[in-house]
Amino acid sequence: MADEIQQNSPTPPQDTTEKPPNATTNHQETEPNSTQMMYEDVQACVKSVFGKDGIPSETEEHNSDEDTNAKQPLKYADIRSILRGIVNLVNHEKPARIYSYSLDQFTHASVSAQELASYLSLLDQQRIKKLTAFMKSDCTHWLSKLFSFENASACFHGHQWEGLERVCRLALLAKYPKYGTEGFTSLYTRPPVIYVSNACAPGLGQYLCSQLGLPQSSICKVPCNTVFGSPHTLDIAAFERLFNDDVACGKTPLLLVAYAGTPLVGHTDNLGRLRELCTQNGLWLHIEGDNLSALALKSIPPSLKSASSCDSMTLNIAHWFGLPGVPLCTFFRARDPIMAESAGLTRSSSPERLSILPLWTSIKNIGLDKMREMILHAAHLSQQLCLGIDSIPSMRRIAQPHCTSLGVVFRYRASSSSSSNKPEDSPEQSGGDDDQDEPESPQHSSSSENEEIPQSVRDAMNTKLADYLAEAAPNVVLDIIDIPKEGCFLKFTPILSARVTGTTSDHIDDFIISLKKKVASMDSILVAQSAIKTALEDKNHVIMVDSTDPMIAGSLLCFPPYWALKTTEKLSEAKKMELNSLNKEVLQKIAEYHEGVFSLGSTTDGLACINVHQGSHPNMYGDFVELVSKTCVELADSSKFLEQMQDMVRKGIEAAEEDLHKDAEDKLLEEGVIRLVPIVGSLYNWWSPPPKDSGVKGRSFNLSSGHLETTDKIYKYHMQVQEEETAATPPNSPNPKSSLKTTPKEEVPQDDES
Repeated sequence: MADEIQQNSPTPPQDTTEKPPNATTNHQETEPNSTQMMYEDVQACVKSVFGKDGIPSETEEHNSDEDTNAKQPLKYADIRSILRGIVNLVNHEKPARIYSYSLDQFTHASVSAQELASYLSLLDQQRIKKLTAFMKSDCTHWLSKLFSFENASACFHGHQWEGLERVCRLALLAKYPKYGTEGFTSLYTRPPVIYVSNACAPGLGQYLCSQLGLPQSSICKVPCNTVFGSPHTLDIAAFERLFNDDVACGKTPLLLVAYAGTPLVGHTDNLGRLRELCTQNGLWLHIEGDNLSALALKSIPPSLKSASSCDSMTLNIAHWFGLPGVPLCTFFRARDPIMAESAGLTRSSSPERLSILPLWTSIKNIGLDKMREMILHAAHLSQQLCLGIDSIPSMRRIAQPHCTSLGVVFRYRASSSSSSNKPEDSPEQSGGDDDQDEPESPQHSSSSENEEIPQSVRDAMNTKLADYLAEAAPNVVLDIIDIPKEGCFLKFTPILSARVTGTTSDHIDDFIISLKKKVASMDSILVAQSAIKTALEDKNHVIMVDSTDPMIAGSLLCFPPYWALKTTEKLSEAKKMELNSLNKEVLQKIAEYHEGVFSLGSTTDGLACINVHQGSHPNMYGDFVELVSKTCVELADSSKFLEQMQDMVRKGIEAAEEDLHKDAEDKLLEEGVIRLVPIVGSLYNWWSPPPKDSGVKGRSFNLSSGHLETTDKIYKYHMQVQEEETAATPPNSPNPKSSLKTTPKEEVPQDDES
């Protein structure tokens, strides 16, 4: 069957089923070869889903009638309309990065095997169990030979952590003989502890506790290295301390989950040392990770030689070889087969559906030698990209010393000085991936990268880089990962994507060329930003702000020269409108001199700013800044802005008069009319003097901030106080948020007390 499948254009199956003599269907009369046409429609649906062009425009719209029919399929629907609906659902929201997928004969063989398994599930249960046992025995033998895990049994499952869950049940049955009958009661006196690394996938501990019925305290998170070794691998010294503390507290250490390729960066734990500790203390050692695929190579890397001695391991066959629908495989070594059966390790997760059939068919179709070649090809692609990235000074790669990794994690440094510095450590031209350079510690990386560039800008630049590379090299799939305390990184994992996208060595070469081109452009942008910052040092009314687009030379924000505080914090709506109006006027005027250099941008606060695009020479940016500054001063001194300031002063005086009138009315209501009556008011004031500060406070209007202020502080401190906070601060206070300045103000006459 597999030999008949041709690459990218599989032969559709013929409709050889015998029709019942009395069967009369109008749909088959209109479509005599319905099975073959249905197969062609399915293939067209697959091409539409994985195609870069997406869905046609006429199928993008959804009306209420179609949605109603989708929820209530009461009538017959043609298969083509159903498939079009599937395409609409998949491509309704296109991803930012679209890659090129190549569905070859192995992919089609796996899908066809799933279809065959669905047909065979109609057989009686006895024949299905016999067929499942035969295929499971073959797959166990083939995979144990391929990955050098001899004398072991296999468990095939669908969920990525289902095998680990069953292994934990086996370890519980081995540590607690009464667990099978008494359940959690047998664990009460000495509760079990499962050790997992901090580098584990999110949700692993919660999944194990929910499936095993254990409390969350049964999961012990072991920290990663902080001083020696990779900061993304398990700290063995910390693990030993935690183990001894748990034993002293009366707990039972049960199992340790180690990684040959952590989920985030793909680093490998010290498996040899962990194997020794688990053997000495009677712990079950379980290993996971994509680097386990390197066990299929003829020359096993030194960092993985101890992996074959573990108690169990999980292999992600479906992702490593790009086989949809293929189950995962968990190898384990159990002394008691009955105990393994009780833990659910020896029974299939879904024998009635023949879930093992796609794996059995794919292994026979591909062959063990070809599977080794696929893994070796992925390792070569990883090493080739490592060498290419290390040749670019502006790139930083997270590598693990003397360890094999089938993934490459890197990012753009975003440092204006990186283009002139060569990388201090680079892997040798000869040797495998085990000779990779030392990983940079967080302290070293922070010193080597420009601290003046915010982390958010650096992350945005790397995201833009990933989007560009996805378009320039669609056969090289990149994932964007967020490493805690480090930021955004790009990750290339050929073992998971190379076979599906058809990545070759030539694609990596093209990828590196595109990367160098884009990095050179980004370096020049950082140089331009540095030049703009230098030119702005003597300009107090033009500042550089963070823009929503990190791929421009700089974003400038102009302030009116008469503003005392050149800041965007705590601006009123009137001030924001004035600021936006000034910047738009400046942009409109300077755009006449340099077309295509300036554009209207937006700051992270939503204010209008002036974007300066990349120029041909760094010296040009000083002229650009000078032009913006000069234009800003000219417009601020123009009659238009003087009229705006005059209108602002007029509104301020009107507001001050309203406040004074309101204060006078409030004072009258509070003190009463009797104080205003001649003679009687004097006697009343002599008998009950009014408070000293009961008078109506005067008002002053601050031109720089646009706010009304009372004049009590002016007469108290004998100077005008310019405040940045609403709270009053004495002039001798060390609070840096308030300062004493003499500022131009338009004063409104105070009451009689002043």
